[in-house]
Amino acid sequence: MNVTLAWTPGAGSTSQSVQYKLASASTWTTFSTVSGTTATVNVTGLSDNLIYDFRITTACNGGTSTVSPTVQKINIICPTVTITPASTSLSYSFPEIGGSVTTYAVKLFDSTGNSELASQTPTGTTTLTGTFSSLTASTTYKLRVIPTAGTITKTDCAFTTGVTSAPPVCNAPTNVTADLTAQP
Repeated sequence: MNVTLAWTPGAGSTSQSVQYKLASASTWTTFSTVSGTTATVNVTGLSDNLIYDFRITTACNGGTSTVSPTVQKINIICPTVTITPASTSLSYSFPEIGGSVTTYAVKLFDSTGNSELASQTPTGTTTLTGTFSSLTASTTYKLRVIPTAGTITKTDCAFTTGVTSAPPVCNAPTNVTADLTAQP
Protein backbone atom coordinates (compact mmCIF):
# COMPACT_ATOMS: atom_id res chain seq x y z
CA MET A 1 0.00 0.00 0.00
CA ASN A 2 1.16 3.52 -0.76
CA VAL A 3 -0.18 6.70 0.87
CA THR A 4 0.26 10.15 -0.63
CA LEU A 5 0.50 12.85 2.03
CA ALA A 6 -0.09 16.49 1.10
CA TRP A 7 0.21 19.52 3.37
CA THR A 8 0.98 23.22 3.50
CA PRO A 9 4.57 23.75 4.75
CA GLY A 10 4.97 25.87 7.86
CA ALA A 11 6.48 29.35 7.49
CA GLY A 12 10.23 29.39 8.16
CA SER A 13 10.61 25.64 7.67
CA THR A 14 14.08 24.51 6.59
CA SER A 15 13.32 20.78 6.45
CA GLN A 16 10.45 18.44 7.18
CA SER A 17 10.41 14.83 8.35
CA VAL A 18 7.61 12.62 7.06
CA GLN A 19 6.83 10.10 9.80
CA TYR A 20 4.49 7.14 10.22
CA LYS A 21 3.67 4.36 12.67
CA LEU A 22 1.09 1.69 13.18
CA ALA A 23 -1.80 3.22 15.11
CA SER A 24 -1.22 0.62 17.84
CA ALA A 25 2.51 1.47 18.15
CA SER A 26 4.19 4.19 20.17
CA THR A 27 7.36 4.68 18.12
CA TRP A 28 7.41 6.83 14.98
CA THR A 29 9.47 5.92 11.89
CA THR A 30 10.88 8.65 9.63
CA PHE A 31 10.05 7.75 6.02
CA SER A 32 11.98 10.67 4.52
CA THR A 33 13.30 14.14 5.25
CA VAL A 34 12.43 16.72 2.61
CA SER A 35 13.05 20.42 1.99
CA GLY A 36 11.09 23.04 3.87
CA THR A 37 9.06 23.86 0.79
CA THR A 38 8.03 20.32 -0.19
CA ALA A 39 4.28 19.83 0.13
CA THR A 40 3.70 16.20 -0.86
CA VAL A 41 5.32 12.79 -0.34
CA ASN A 42 4.28 9.29 -1.43
CA VAL A 43 4.91 6.88 1.48
CA THR A 44 5.49 3.38 0.08
CA GLY A 45 5.86 -0.15 1.40
CA LEU A 46 2.96 -0.16 3.85
CA SER A 47 0.71 -3.18 4.49
CA ASP A 48 -2.98 -3.41 3.64
CA ASN A 49 -5.59 -3.83 6.42
CA LEU A 50 -3.49 -1.97 9.00
CA ILE A 51 -4.24 1.51 10.40
CA TYR A 52 -1.28 3.88 10.13
CA ASP A 53 -0.75 7.29 11.74
CA PHE A 54 1.10 9.96 9.74
CA ARG A 55 2.61 13.32 10.71
CA ILE A 56 5.04 15.93 9.45
CA THR A 57 7.70 17.33 11.78
CA THR A 58 9.08 20.71 10.74
CA ALA A 59 12.59 21.99 11.56
CA CYS A 60 13.36 25.71 11.50
CA ASN A 61 16.70 27.58 11.68
CA GLY A 62 17.23 28.38 15.33
CA GLY A 63 13.62 27.56 16.18
CA THR A 64 11.82 24.73 17.87
CA SER A 65 10.61 21.81 15.77
CA THR A 66 6.87 21.63 15.39
CA VAL A 67 4.65 18.64 14.64
CA SER A 68 1.55 18.57 12.44
CA PRO A 69 -1.69 17.00 13.60
CA THR A 70 -1.77 13.22 13.11
CA VAL A 71 -3.85 11.74 10.28
CA GLN A 72 -4.87 8.09 9.94
CA LYS A 73 -5.17 5.95 6.84
CA ILE A 74 -5.87 2.30 6.07
CA ASN A 75 -6.40 0.38 2.86
CA ILE A 76 -8.96 -2.31 3.63
CA ILE A 77 -8.99 -5.13 1.10
CA CYS A 78 -12.49 -6.53 0.60
CA PRO A 79 -12.86 -10.27 1.21
CA THR A 80 -14.06 -12.71 -1.45
CA VAL A 81 -17.53 -13.97 -0.50
CA THR A 82 -18.87 -17.45 -1.28
CA ILE A 83 -22.67 -17.87 -1.36
CA THR A 84 -24.51 -21.17 -0.94
CA PRO A 85 -28.19 -20.88 -1.99
CA ALA A 86 -31.19 -22.84 -0.77
CA SER A 87 -34.82 -22.30 -1.71
CA THR A 88 -35.54 -19.72 1.02
CA SER A 89 -32.07 -18.82 2.30
CA LEU A 90 -28.60 -17.68 1.28
CA SER A 91 -25.62 -18.81 3.36
CA TYR A 92 -22.34 -16.97 2.96
CA SER A 93 -18.73 -17.36 4.03
CA PHE A 94 -15.54 -15.34 3.62
CA PRO A 95 -12.04 -15.33 5.11
CA GLU A 96 -11.24 -13.00 8.00
CA ILE A 97 -8.91 -10.36 6.50
CA GLY A 98 -6.92 -9.63 9.66
CA GLY A 99 -4.76 -6.66 10.45
CA SER A 100 -6.61 -3.81 12.16
CA VAL A 101 -10.00 -5.02 10.86
CA THR A 102 -11.95 -6.29 13.87
CA THR A 103 -15.64 -6.22 12.97
CA TYR A 104 -17.83 -6.97 9.98
CA ALA A 105 -21.43 -6.40 8.99
CA VAL A 106 -23.05 -8.25 6.10
CA LYS A 107 -25.98 -6.52 4.42
CA LEU A 108 -28.62 -8.14 2.22
CA PHE A 109 -30.06 -6.06 -0.64
CA ASP A 110 -32.66 -6.58 -3.33
CA SER A 111 -31.53 -7.50 -6.86
CA THR A 112 -30.85 -3.86 -7.78
CA GLY A 113 -28.65 -3.25 -4.75
CA ASN A 114 -30.72 -0.18 -3.86
CA SER A 115 -32.90 -1.45 -1.00
CA GLU A 116 -31.31 -2.93 2.11
CA LEU A 117 -33.44 -5.82 3.35
CA ALA A 118 -31.45 -7.08 6.35
CA SER A 119 -28.11 -6.84 8.13
CA GLN A 120 -26.22 -9.21 10.40
CA THR A 121 -22.89 -9.83 12.06
CA PRO A 122 -21.18 -12.99 10.81
CA THR A 123 -19.74 -15.57 13.22
CA GLY A 124 -16.44 -17.43 13.19
CA THR A 125 -12.74 -16.72 13.53
CA THR A 126 -10.65 -17.51 10.44
CA THR A 127 -13.72 -18.06 8.25
CA LEU A 128 -16.77 -15.91 8.90
CA THR A 129 -20.23 -17.26 8.10
CA GLY A 130 -23.93 -16.50 8.30
CA THR A 131 -27.31 -17.18 6.72
CA PHE A 132 -30.12 -14.92 5.60
CA SER A 133 -33.40 -16.87 5.87
CA SER A 134 -37.09 -16.44 5.07
CA LEU A 135 -36.25 -15.32 1.54
CA THR A 136 -38.31 -15.83 -1.60
CA ALA A 137 -37.39 -18.84 -3.74
CA SER A 138 -35.92 -18.28 -7.21
CA THR A 139 -35.03 -14.66 -6.40
CA THR A 140 -31.83 -12.68 -6.93
CA TYR A 141 -30.28 -10.91 -3.92
CA LYS A 142 -27.05 -9.00 -3.38
CA LEU A 143 -24.78 -9.20 -0.34
CA ARG A 144 -22.16 -6.65 0.73
CA VAL A 145 -19.52 -7.12 3.42
CA ILE A 146 -18.70 -3.99 5.43
CA PRO A 147 -15.40 -4.31 7.34
CA THR A 148 -14.43 -1.91 10.15
CA ALA A 149 -11.00 -1.10 11.59
CA GLY A 150 -11.14 1.19 14.60
CA THR A 151 -13.30 4.12 13.54
CA ILE A 152 -12.74 3.51 9.82
CA THR A 153 -15.47 1.62 7.95
CA LYS A 154 -15.23 0.46 4.33
CA THR A 155 -18.69 0.68 2.78
CA ASP A 156 -17.82 0.19 -0.90
CA CYS A 157 -16.92 -3.50 -1.14
CA ALA A 158 -18.42 -4.98 -4.29
CA PHE A 159 -21.75 -6.78 -4.16
CA THR A 160 -21.81 -10.56 -4.35
CA THR A 161 -24.92 -11.82 -6.13
CA GLY A 162 -26.83 -14.88 -4.97
CA VAL A 163 -29.99 -16.49 -6.31
CA THR A 164 -32.17 -18.59 -4.07
CA SER A 165 -32.96 -21.94 -5.63
CA ALA A 166 -36.36 -23.05 -6.86
CA PRO A 167 -38.55 -24.61 -4.19
CA PRO A 168 -38.34 -28.39 -4.04
CA VAL A 169 -40.64 -30.09 -6.49
CA CYS A 170 -43.54 -31.81 -4.77
CA ASN A 171 -45.80 -33.38 -7.35
CA ALA A 172 -49.23 -34.73 -6.58
CA PRO A 173 -49.67 -38.48 -6.86
CA THR A 174 -50.93 -39.72 -10.21
CA ASN A 175 -52.82 -42.77 -11.41
CA VAL A 176 -54.83 -43.10 -8.24
CA THR A 177 -57.45 -45.81 -8.53
CA ALA A 178 -60.13 -47.10 -6.25
CA ASP A 179 -61.75 -50.52 -6.36
CA LEU A 180 -64.85 -51.55 -4.52
CA THR A 181 -64.49 -54.75 -2.71
CA ALA A 182 -67.47 -56.74 -1.67
CA GLN A 183 -67.88 -57.37 2.00
CA PRO A 184 -68.99 -60.85 3.04
